[in-house]
Amino acid sequence: MYTIASLLDVDSEIGIKGLWHILEEKCSLRGIKLTPLPHITWLASQDYQVDEVESFLETFTSHHKPFEIRTSGLGLFTGDRITLYLALVHSTRLTQLHKELWTRLKRPGLANYYYAPDYWVPHITLANKDVDQANISCAIGELAGKSMNFNINIPSIAILYDNQGEIGVKSIYNFGGPKNNII
Repeated sequence: MYTIASLLDVDSEIGIKGLWHILEEKCSLRGIKLTPLPHITWLASQDYQVDEVESFLETFTSHHKPFEIRTSGLGLFTGDRITLYLALVHSTRLTQLHKELWTRLKRPGLANYYYAPDYWVPHITLANKDVDQANISCAIGELAGKSMNFNINIPSIAILYDNQGEIGVKSIYNFGGPKNNII
């Protein structure tokens, strides 16, 4: 599986990992560590023609500058896979970039339609995989009194991969700049 995502700036990554640490220490939530990079997912697919995606992202990011996003508090995806997240404020820029990425990179039959423009909820995951009805109240209780209003710089877009549980960064494309070769 491949994910097109934006990793956070260093200070924001440290802040999010601090929240993860609180949830691990106070509520025994460790599932987030399976995807150990705080990020915003633009879209995901079971398969991509990686060469085509890389070529597109190199051009796409060269035409856009880094930008800032804001968070607006906690959110919760309910159902069988409960996910606690930091909600992002929908800005015109965020919405336009997402729509352009979705239009160009979606793979019919392979794309995860939770990331389609009409369904996409931009967020940064705080806890998932091991969240249940028994521990969600602990997580919300630990974070509810903390300010969740952050300004986060988005410097790049990356291709992340999950190859049977091995998760990593294939490549990073800096907005307005060159690609960072990872593997």
